[in-house]
Amino acid sequence: MFSSSSSTWGGPWFVAGLIAGAAAGAALALLYAPTSGRDTLDAIRTHFRNASDEAREAGLKAEGDILSRYRQVRDASLTAQPGSPSLAPTVR
Repeated sequence: MFSSSSSTWGGPWFVAGLIAGAAAGAALALLYAPTSGRDTLDAIRTHFRNASDEAREAGLKAEGDILSRYRQVRDASLTAQPGSPSLAPTVR
C-alpha cells in the first residue's frame, strides 16, 4: 500500500520531481510541435495574455457584484426594523 505521510507525497523531492517533469514535458512539446518554436511561443503568449485579460474582467465583475450586494445588505440593515428577518443567507 502507499503511505499517505507528508514525507512521501509532499516532501521537497516530490515537488522537485513535479517541476522537473513539467519542464521536461514542456521542452519535448516545443521540440515536437507541428509549428516552429517562435510560432508556438507566440501562440502561448497570446493564449496567456487572453486568459489574463479574461481573469481580470471576471475579477472586476465579481468585485462589482460583491460591492453591490454589500451595499444592499448595508442599506437594508440601516433601515431594518427590530425583529425583521435577516437578509443574510443561511449557512448550513
